Amino acid sequence: SAKKQTAEAIHEYQEAIRLNRKNEEAYASLAREYLMKREIEQALLIVEELKKEIPDSLTASYYLGTIYSSFKKDYPKAIQ
Repeated sequence: SAKKQTAEAIHEYQEAIRLNRKNEEAYASLAREYLMKREIEQALLIVEELKKEIPDSLTASYYLGTIYSSFKKDYPKAIQ
């Protein structure tokens, strides 16, 4: 089922991050999975964690902007 596949994907991305805290692609994929499930706050936590690990991450900046503008409608925060 799609739910089971999503749960498996989330687990795989979490494991990839656990093994390599600098794996931008795993953070992005995990955040995307949560966004598709409409778990916005969880996606935000993942992206903020990426930003802490890699402060100059363009991926983190992109996702933060997307989450704040498209999902939270917080436009001032989106452009930070």
